Amino acid sequence: IGPLLLGGADILSNNGWGYLAELGWSVLLGGQLRLADELDCLTAAVARQEVVATEREAYLQLRHAYVQTLRRDLVVGALEQQVASLGAEQAAQEELIAAGGGVELDARLLALEAVTAQGSVLDAEEERSDAHLALCTLLGLPPEAVFLPEGAQLLTLPLAVPERARIERIVLRQHPKLLRLRGQFAIAEKKLRLEAARALPGIDLGLGLEDTGPDAQLALPLGIELPVFPKGAKELAEAQADRERIRAEFTTTLGEILGAVDAARARIHLRQRRLELIEAQRATATEAIEIARKARDEAGSVDSTRYLSVLRTAREVEAAAVKADAALFEAWMDLEV
Repeated sequence: IGPLLLGGADILSNNGWGYLAELGWSVLLGGQLRLADELDCLTAAVARQEVVATEREAYLQLRHAYVQTLRRDLVVGALEQQVASLGAEQAAQEELIAAGGGVELDARLLALEAVTAQGSVLDAEEERSDAHLALCTLLGLPPEAVFLPEGAQLLTLPLAVPERARIERIVLRQHPKLLRLRGQFAIAEKKLRLEAARALPGIDLGLGLEDTGPDAQLALPLGIELPVFPKGAKELAEAQADRERIRAEFTTTLGEILGAVDAARARIHLRQRRLELIEAQRATATEAIEIARKARDEAGSVDSTRYLSVLRTAREVEAAAVKADAALFEAWMDLEV
């Protein structure tokens, strides 16, 4: 709405006043309104997807912390059993000494071995305490409120490693990092389409009224934008560059994840072989203890030093078996995405 200053409004006057009023709107081409609505809906969907990805990452972190705590608890339990076994050996030796059939040196050596084993228990308890505190930190709870169930054990592992192609499909479908990047790419693609639509010229429609004195005129103005410079070129280029950046990041991240998967599959095979080897050593160590005990008690052909060496080796094998079992479980966890 605005005034008009006219020259020669009629034959007797050189100037005159009037007014002009117009009401109009622009018709957006290229489906800009539809694309804007779709962008809003997509942004909301990606936000919900972000929540799912964050919850998945929190679950994996919590699971790893729980397994670490349980693993160290099992190591402590195995070492405590060894201490108890050494204590029983020491008590039996002292009974023999009291009955006049034992050797004082053997009892003292067993006591020293028990002290060494107790030191190993303390080291393992410190590691368990650190893992437990890390678990409490993730849960946001005080240490006294977080405890392992009675008799908790690691879950039974699968017998065979899944094929790489199957793992790759699962990774593409549900890995949190890829979920985020896929959502970001969808938004970038929609923004690019919207910027491309905004680069199209718009059409202006309206209704106008002009009053210059004797007569009033009603008009229907129609116009089209003809920009001198390309419209939205900067925004369009930025949107395209952002989309390509996310595409490249997705490809790089996928390669890193699949590389980690290959490494985890290799670790599973190696740790499985190591566990099988240690399990065989465990059976051999148990037999060696029985043979050495029988030779010491019945024939006296094994002295205390050799007997303690057998006990020490068996103790090391038992601890290694527990650690190898937990290490294999951790390698399997690396495949969980």
